[in-house]
Order: sequence, then structure tokens, then C-alpha cells
Amino acid sequence: MFDPATGSAGREEAVRSFFAGLRRALGGTPAEGAGGGEHAALERAADFISAHCTQPLRLADIAAACRLSPSYLVRSFKARYGLTPHAYQINRRIQFGKRELQRGRPIVEVALDAGFADQAHFQRAFKRHVAATPGQYMRRGVKATIAVGRRSGGAADMNGAYRHQGGHGAVDGG
Repeated sequence: MFDPATGSAGREEAVRSFFAGLRRALGGTPAEGAGGGEHAALERAADFISAHCTQPLRLADIAAACRLSPSYLVRSFKARYGLTPHAYQINRRIQFGKRELQRGRPIVEVALDAGFADQAHFQRAFKRHVAATPGQYMRRGVKATIAVGRRSGGAADMNGAYRHQGGHGAVDGG
């Protein structure tokens, strides 16, 4: 393990072997140390967060769901996903919020249903993740819809509703 003539792959294998032997000596199984169990546990944590993202979650609850210690969970989760479990939850809440806003739901309802304390908290988090406020995001969606309608030959009324143009370019009455 400490031989300078040994290449990096050889040292890495020696370290793995050493810790696998140590784990066996302490009563653990080698498979747990091989990363397969950790991978599945972190996926369970991510799935648990995704399934419950709109609810208040405690780190202890997430750790219990994936059977890892809270401190190990945070370190391993960040190494695997690039985010802490809390940041991952906020990201999932923002994704939920985007879907609901696209459906045309009011911002305040989306904010509360997504699990944020209030609309202001939702707006700050949304802007950090999406680089637009929820209102701007909704308006961009409406503008995209209007642009698609115009390209297809429709005309928008004051409320953004489309009516197809008649043969001479006049807007139909209905």
C-alpha cells in the first residue's frame, strides 16, 4: 500500500482490500464496503426525498429510510448527486412548482403546495434555480403559446385566447 513502486491502481486495490478485511474482522460484510449497498441506499434516499419533497423532512427521517447515519448520508449524497439532501429537496420542490405553474395554477397556491413557508420563500428559491421569478416563468409560457398560435395562423384576443382567421385575414366572431 505504501510502496512507491506500486502504481495508483495497485495502491487503490490494496486500500480496498485492507478496508474490506477490516470490515469483515469487525463483523460487516464485504458487499457493504464494495459500494453496492451504498449506491442502493443513496438511491433510496433520493427516491424518499422525491416522493415526499412537498412535506417537511428531517434529515433523521431520510437517514432512517435509507438506513444510513445522518452525517454519512449528507457526505455520500453530496458526493454522488452534487447536492446535499436539503438542496436536493428544494430542487425537487422547484421542479414540482414549475409543473404546477405550467398548468396555470396561482403562484401562492403552488408555493404552499410545494412545501414552502410562503410565496416570498418560493419566489427566492425559484429565482435562484430558474433565473426568473414564477410570474416571469408563467408569462414566458404564455408568450410561447401565443407565438405558436400566431405561427399557425391564429389571432389572439385581449385574454390570449386564439381564434382562427377567416379567408381574408379577418378575425372570426366566435
